[in-house]
Amino acid sequence: MKPVVGIGIACLDHLIVVPEGAETRGRVTHVNNYLMEGGGLTATALAAAARLGAPARLWTCLGDDEPGQAILHSLVRAGIDIRGIHIVRGARSPLSIIHVASPSGERTIYHFRGDVFARAGTPPQFDGIEEAGALLVDATWHDGALAGAKRAREIGIPVVGDFDPRRDPELAALLDCLIVGEKVGDDLARGQGVEVALYRLRSFGPPWVALTAGEKGCWYLSGEEIRHCPAYPVHVVDTTGAGDAFHGAFAFALAQDWDIEKAVRLGSAVGALCCRALGGRAGLPDLPTALTLMGEA
Repeated sequence: MKPVVGIGIACLDHLIVVPEGAETRGRVTHVNNYLMEGGGLTATALAAAARLGAPARLWTCLGDDEPGQAILHSLVRAGIDIRGIHIVRGARSPLSIIHVASPSGERTIYHFRGDVFARAGTPPQFDGIEEAGALLVDATWHDGALAGAKRAREIGIPVVGDFDPRRDPELAALLDCLIVGEKVGDDLARGQGVEVALYRLRSFGPPWVALTAGEKGCWYLSGEEIRHCPAYPVHVVDTTGAGDAFHGAFAFALAQDWDIEKAVRLGSAVGALCCRALGGRAGLPDLPTALTLMGEA
């Protein structure tokens, strides 16, 4: 099975589940649950790919602080190769506080980026990237993602991105596939709908683009045809990490040479199943479970 590799953020998530009516005069008087686990766009996407059965490797930067150590342990538990982790002495690692509303599962994220990427220095050579079947990138570590994407494109490895292309148009131009959430699409289209959003996404350079919209499903532009993949119904506990899981599963499918329609359906299934548990990783399914939801077991 071909590996999936990534260049981007790994962080530490603190998740707090708050029931309706628990906030009084600016104070939350009752919390249903609390969880600390590894998070981050690319790290969680790779955790999804690893859970599906692919070897996974991450290149990122962490500080030598306590959150950095916790993030490293979470990556190992997720089955991710950490040989590409660069520890920046004295730097502060990324972390997020995530407010999960109960019972809807919708969340609000308060993200602290830290200073590791600003202090990272020259990116590595990304030795081993040539063995991959797909590369995942986000826009957090610009220099690293840009160098890795250039190398991947040179050797024919598909590059999948997870970021607003306005944030890093230089990196967006190197992508083969760009998948963003509904809010980015709405901002780009300014109320003009999915079709306009998809074509504006593609104007940044990626030949294949998609919008994920939770329970409304996923729209993607294939050639000049806009297609829709309905969402798979599941009992939602927490939506944290659902988009990341979609990206990881999609990249897994590309790495195994699946056709694009099946890759989208796998991404949709894994993104849905991710929502069954608190946090971005506890609900990640193995491949047989995802195929069962897709009706392909």
